[in-house]
Amino acid sequence: MKRTERINISVDPEMSDEWRDWADGLGASVSELVRKSMKFVKNNIGDLAKLERLGHKLEIMGEDIEQALKDSGIEEIGEKIEEQFGKKKGKPKNKITIILNPDKKERIKKRVSGLIKLHNNLPIEKLAQALDKSNEEAENLVYELVAIGIKGTLDGGVFKFTDTSEEVILKLNELIDKM
Repeated sequence: MKRTERINISVDPEMSDEWRDWADGLGASVSELVRKSMKFVKNNIGDLAKLERLGHKLEIMGEDIEQALKDSGIEEIGEKIEEQFGKKKGKPKNKITIILNPDKKERIKKRVSGLIKLHNNLPIEKLAQALDKSNEEAENLVYELVAIGIKGTLDGGVFKFTDTSEEVILKLNELIDKM
């Protein structure tokens, strides 16, 4: 029979609760998870010097990536994006300016028009797909429609308008033109 020995591990209370939750979720005990984790580390790393060498290589690689990013100018683009969203200035901007080329705008208008004619309402998810935007951005566009006079209700992710389809399409096209 194989002899076992107990090792006590001390962790802060939050980590203890977190480990117990993980173990419960996996249908195992914390001890079993620790044993399996240590076995994995031993089998895949084996030697701590190996891990240290890997860490050093990753550190050098990280420095090389940072230098490549700096040389490429991508950092400047990131700063410009942050400024656009107001993070650098300390205050958020009200609108995000997205410039679309005219051909893309016309394709989007046709998709949205077809969507409205097909459904006789405006499903947010499908609108987002037609606009190539997030659901949140599509929903915000619906709120803009309401703000400029289109009447309707938003229920279960679908904007059910009471105005005519043509009026909704006209107003949406105006908003798309402003993108």
